[in-house]
Amino acid sequence: MPEVERFAPTPFTPQDLRGAKILQEKLGANVPTAYNTDFFWARWHRAYNGDVAAIEKKIDEYMTHKRVMGYGGASNSDIVDFLSTHPIAVKTLERFAISRYENDTFSGDVVVFLQKMEGVELKEIMKAIPLSHVLHSYFFLQDGFQRSMLAHEARTGRPAGVVSVLDLKGLNLGDFINPLSTSAKLARLVVKIWSEFFSENLIRLYLLNPPGILSVIWQCAKFIMDKRTQSRVVILQKPEDILLHLDKETVPVELGGTRLDDSGFSNPPESCCNLPIPVTPTCAYDMDRIFNELGLQGAPDLKTVSVKSKHKHDISKECKEGQHLIWHFTVNGDIDFEVVYSADGGKTEESVWPRITLTSLKAPEQGKIFCKWAGQYHVRFTNSTGGWIPVKLHYGVVVR
Repeated sequence: MPEVERFAPTPFTPQDLRGAKILQEKLGANVPTAYNTDFFWARWHRAYNGDVAAIEKKIDEYMTHKRVMGYGGASNSDIVDFLSTHPIAVKTLERFAISRYENDTFSGDVVVFLQKMEGVELKEIMKAIPLSHVLHSYFFLQDGFQRSMLAHEARTGRPAGVVSVLDLKGLNLGDFINPLSTSAKLARLVVKIWSEFFSENLIRLYLLNPPGILSVIWQCAKFIMDKRTQSRVVILQKPEDILLHLDKETVPVELGGTRLDDSGFSNPPESCCNLPIPVTPTCAYDMDRIFNELGLQGAPDLKTVSVKSKHKHDISKECKEGQHLIWHFTVNGDIDFEVVYSADGGKTEESVWPRITLTSLKAPEQGKIFCKWAGQYHVRFTNSTGGWIPVKLHYGVVVR
């Protein structure tokens, strides 16, 4: 019988903890009180090797996402309610097979999150929802992990972390071999969020039931992950080997553990994951709906621009209080998208739709905001890549 080695978070070094104090003093006012802890900042210090400027930039983006999307509260019950009711989260997460949002199952000091690929057709899902909905929902999930970790650390005084157990049974590996495929692009941008904001939270990804040979799987991983993120991945040839790494009570019955979810969320209870809602032809994304709901005759005529590397394209709209700003676009490469408000001609700006890196897959990107204030709203596209080929953007922006 192989030796059992329960996985645990790597202890923080004295340097990490000293760096945490510096970050806490400089940036502590920018995060919720429950987040402003030594361990929270030590994780950021370790992730960015103490680069305060880089950490400040990412913390600002993270906290802006929380504020603008409406999940800025600090308690874990808040995020559970949010995930269960927010339109983007609900319509996205129902398509995936994942464990309950409470994140209250710990193996030692690590939250154990479960996900299955069986019945999850990524290419079909992308016909039903924009990619940005998946990316925003991933932020929401990761923030739920964050809150569970912080609560555990407050109780125990020990550093916490998250491990994800992903059962690959049913996965078509061929969908990931081509780095330009829908599945590979989706996975790469999800991993980008993990790498940039949560690399020291989600500290281990266990892959079970790998399809094909390991060398091909690792080749696919190179398209999707940087080397540091790859180091967090462990592939287990035999599913029962997960019991060598995690407490039996945290592993589902169907994988040889004793974990059972009879809350009604999971189907079957032995899987501890919800049954994903399949995508049918009637689920195809309706790109006219968002405009029809506001009395418009479908999506507007689109303009086309090329956005060069390190350049931005800004669409400015003057809006009155109470109007809606609606956007629609497709793009053939990675673009940073955000919407900001300015009341003073651009001297100061406030985010009203958070910045996120995305690309076009099967469905167009669409969204709308309610204009709380009169003034200029800027729909902004930034090409942050270093390539020499510009990205081509087709867009329409309407005020109603």
